[in-house]
Amino acid sequence: MPVVKETRARSLLKILGWHSIATSTTITISYLYLNDIAVATEIGAIDLGVKLVMHYAYERAFSGIEWGLIT
Repeated sequence: MPVVKETRARSLLKILGWHSIATSTTITISYLYLNDIAVATEIGAIDLGVKLVMHYAYERAFSGIEWGLIT
């Protein structure tokens, strides 16, 4: 089986899908704790921005590692 590498577009789509779930969770927990939707949304937005950048960098770095792939 040939080594398959993930495209940037696929990495980005996976990241956006996951972070839509994760951000909804962050906003919900923040709202339940603070009882303030404006602050909860702000926390979610900040969380999303930081984690999107970090996650994309992680995915791209990991996609260059062939360890654990069966060829």
